[in-house]
Amino acid sequence: MRSFNDFQTAQRCREPERTCASTLASWSAVVVTPLWNARRFTNCSCSSHHSTQSGVALGLPPHSKTWRQAGWFWESIFDRLQHGLIGMGIFLLVCGGSIYRLHANPVGGTVTQGAATFNTSGSQLTINQVSANALINWQTFNIAAGETTTFNQPSASSVTWNYINDPNASSINGNINAIGYVVLQNPNGFSVGGQASITAHGLIMTTASTPALDLSGGGPWSFNTPPPAAKIVNYGQIHITGGGSAFLIAADIENGIDPVTQKPGTISAPGGKIGLYAGQKVLVSMSPDGRGLSAQATIPQGLVDNNGNLIADAGSIALQAQMVNQ
Repeated sequence: MRSFNDFQTAQRCREPERTCASTLASWSAVVVTPLWNARRFTNCSCSSHHSTQSGVALGLPPHSKTWRQAGWFWESIFDRLQHGLIGMGIFLLVCGGSIYRLHANPVGGTVTQGAATFNTSGSQLTINQVSANALINWQTFNIAAGETTTFNQPSASSVTWNYINDPNASSINGNINAIGYVVLQNPNGFSVGGQASITAHGLIMTTASTPALDLSGGGPWSFNTPPPAAKIVNYGQIHITGGGSAFLIAADIENGIDPVTQKPGTISAPGGKIGLYAGQKVLVSMSPDGRGLSAQATIPQGLVDNNGNLIADAGSIALQAQMVNQ
């Protein structure tokens, strides 16, 4: 069987002063070789020589008209293969993008605590939660632009904890809707794009690798030692309703300006709390007054970079890190 290198030196030309070898033509030769048992080509400097080589490959009598026609014939085949391979590449790119968009909502959900079911309809994924609290393990948690993931929770005090086992950062460019609390935990980070919109009564987004908690018990939630290479980047719109809280917990956190749309990332929690915490240990618990969550970074480290909007009218905003840029 001929190797790629066997054909990499092949050159074809239509005029004596022109040579036109290419990697794509070489690949075309490799593709067609099993069909007609081609022998190795040699460099050519004119059309007649290339025709001769093609004729030899086909085992035709030397210096015949059929020889030259054979060369022209296979040149035509090569041209068609090149255009066909280019077209196939474009087709795969287009179709590949479509396939990705069709499967961009969270994938591979398994309920490990509580009770919930999943329903997919087009670009909509709905998690119907029956129990007050639920913990779901996901293979991936990505949401493309124009897609929506909805947590249909029993009440505003319900918690849906989402642990994401993806080796890559989660990419959120679509919508997340919930009436209660949503915890998103991916030790490899989060990227929230400028087209994203997240609406919930409470949101915790963290890169901490803390094992899943027992949601049936009380007490604070402890997020320990977020991986230093994992970041949370927000260019989207995060809206917290009913005086709830939004906490972002990672080694590095950026709430910045989308380089594409030039619009600022915004986190709003009227009457609630906003916290960007970069620390080795962050404790989250229910507020003593029962209004939402409270958090504290016991060992601040890393970086918090805020060039976006943080809005908490009649509420509070906390930025805790070793270095804070604002």
